[in-house]
Amino acid sequence: MRRSSVQRIACWCVVFSAIAFGAPSSLGIVASAELANLFREDPDPIQGLEAFVERAGIKPYDLFWREDGLMTTRVIFNDRSFGTEIWMLDNSPVIDNNSTASYCSAWNTDGSIIMLDGVREDEEGSNQGWLMNNDFSRLRRPPISGISNLRSHAWDLEDPDIFFYHNSGQLLECNVRTGEVRAVAEWESYPRERVYGLTKDNRHIFLDTPNGGMWVSYEPGEETIPRLGLIDGRPEAPNAEGSAPHPHDANNRLILEPPEDWRNVVSDTEEWGPIIKIRVGLLIDRETGEIEPVIAPVIGKDAYLSAFASGRINFPTGEGWDEYWIHTSDDLDELFDIYRYYPTMTHGHESPSPDYVYMGKDATPARLMRIRNMAAGPEESPLE
Repeated sequence: MRRSSVQRIACWCVVFSAIAFGAPSSLGIVASAELANLFREDPDPIQGLEAFVERAGIKPYDLFWREDGLMTTRVIFNDRSFGTEIWMLDNSPVIDNNSTASYCSAWNTDGSIIMLDGVREDEEGSNQGWLMNNDFSRLRRPPISGISNLRSHAWDLEDPDIFFYHNSGQLLECNVRTGEVRAVAEWESYPRERVYGLTKDNRHIFLDTPNGGMWVSYEPGEETIPRLGLIDGRPEAPNAEGSAPHPHDANNRLILEPPEDWRNVVSDTEEWGPIIKIRVGLLIDRETGEIEPVIAPVIGKDAYLSAFASGRINFPTGEGWDEYWIHTSDDLDELFDIYRYYPTMTHGHESPSPDYVYMGKDATPARLMRIRNMAAGPEESPLE
């Protein structure tokens, strides 16, 4: 791949950034010196970026088959603004997605395997969901076929061969080395359930039911609970009494105004008064499959934990709720440890490699960014 082709595309990104951030002076410099070069024909019709994009529409899989896996299409270039090395790893004929987030890393625990989404074909036919070698070379099938959403996976925190995969009403343990798949637990599925990973001791998987928690009414205390936004998750609306419907009946997301309030941990409403988020879910033992329903805090701030401990929250009661273990304690340190024990549902859609050299981006197509040079490190930060 010739550098001129890469520079031209990257330069366009700089021009776009200048427009977006309203910097007419810098845009004028680029326009007068280089804008004419942005639209010339690709000097390399085979290895240029345009050529790669054009060929990505229908991929000749038979040409990419090598022994036990598919080869990848790798395009490597440097961002013109910051010098970041970007790896465009692969495209599939459908909308591809790296399916990674801070709670479900693309990498296994020792960084030897990367998980990718997207439909590709091999000698066995079409399959969605693939495993890639850590040198970004071969693609191969995971132990289970037809994966519809790789954000439902969670790598074991210690064993690099194991990941857990969540189907509605079922949790599977998959061994990528042996191909063995074991059913860990099954339950009556919930309308909106989601796995956010393993507990800190690697012993349990936590299933949120519903994804995003539940709103319930509460009595504010002297200390104001900060209105902190939780990324992702759509909390369930309270029932008529200001408490929570049973998770099996939870399919009514509360839309708040202003819109950003649905991300906060507390809000004020006309119908229920002050409301607060609680986390409801299943604690699943990875060895025995034993399931324990729990209600837990969603953040670790003292003001929030004090409401949990003081009885000022309208916790759900009645039929179906008796089996739930509500994490309440007069000791705020103990409550904080409980909050920290569970995997967080607050997240972003990137994940770093275990050595923190690369960052996987949840995007189309699959992208990895080299964020650190282990040999020398950056000469100077472009942000300083």
